[in-house]
Amino acid sequence: MDKGASFVDKQNGVKPENLRISFAKKQGRIRSLTAFGRYQEAAFRRREIRQPPSSYARNVMKKMAEEKVAKDHVGDPIYIPGAGLASDVGSGAKPSWRDPQPMALLMKRLVRDKGWNEKVEVASLSVRWSEIVGPNIAKNTRVESFTDDGVLTIRTSSTSWAVQLRVYMATIQKNIAEIVGEGVVKSIDIKGPTQRSWKHGKYSVPGRGPRDTYG
Repeated sequence: MDKGASFVDKQNGVKPENLRISFAKKQGRIRSLTAFGRYQEAAFRRREIRQPPSSYARNVMKKMAEEKVAKDHVGDPIYIPGAGLASDVGSGAKPSWRDPQPMALLMKRLVRDKGWNEKVEVASLSVRWSEIVGPNIAKNTRVESFTDDGVLTIRTSSTSWAVQLRVYMATIQKNIAEIVGEGVVKSIDIKGPTQRSWKHGKYSVPGRGPRDTYG
């Protein structure tokens, strides 16, 4: 064993094989090491060689596999080890992609795979609306809809609140972009309260129409 590696191992708890793997990565040789380890493993399983892969080769493959856990294996079916294969044993006490996954991670992968990220983020605007515009404005406004074209519609409790909301439009757009990202919400449509029709009967006469009786 290299004296330098032993010293580091004793002083900082760093395993020598980890140092070798790190050095191989820096030298660009990690792929060849990994490929050689896989070749040894396959040959041993086919009984073409008597000796199993060295612990160093196995550690290289294990480290490379662990680096891809979060990206490639979240949400995969629970792993069942094969019979009689030492390299296929379970993960033991340490966390592994073979273990059952938390529901939050499974849902996150589902949202990502289905392309629902933007819709979920925009849906969170309704929940965090008070945080975006402040509690006072939030009491008199609400997120009504969001279209595929990126148009966010906000409904206010009165026409005066609609006017006031337009004054703070720049600040609102900035806060929304910080939550859902730039370019997701392309425009904001502010609407006053839904106004009832004042026309009754077939022969109603056109007049001034409804006045601002909603505040």
